[in-house]
Amino acid sequence: GSGEVTNPYQIAIDDRTQNIFVADYRGNIIQVFDGEGNHLYQIPTPPRPIGITLSDEYIFVSADVKLIKIEKSNKQSIISVETDDLVWGIDTNSNTDIYGCESNNRSIAVFDKDLNFQKRIKLRITQVRSFTYTTYTNSIKLYEDKMYVMSCGMIS
Repeated sequence: GSGEVTNPYQIAIDDRTQNIFVADYRGNIIQVFDGEGNHLYQIPTPPRPIGITLSDEYIFVSADVKLIKIEKSNKQSIISVETDDLVWGIDTNSNTDIYGCESNNRSIAVFDKDLNFQKRIKLRITQVRSFTYTTYTNSIKLYEDKMYVMSCGMIS
């Protein structure tokens, strides 16, 4: 229901309004709350939204193998593109480039603000176990001139 979050994957906070945007994987929506936690509205998304990031004008969402650009002002999706891989966590830099964790490629895909693919940054992930351990990149944060990437894994 309205304001109910069933499976949150990533949040983003609007620096200007302090509103909190939550990507709800099972609900197939973005839930939006004010800084005090009061529910404001929800935005329908394609199935399984995983990542979310904001610019001044737009909400960017990753949902399986799609990236979606939504206008903040009218809450309408204006661009949706297919990606080469499942994109988990996403973030944006000061130029509004979108950086997305590609789960299976173990890389970061970079898109411009119109969601045109720009480049792929391959990550070097060190295996520390002797058994089969599959790693996935799943979370990213850009801060000043640094990129922080988190990966998790599972034994297969």
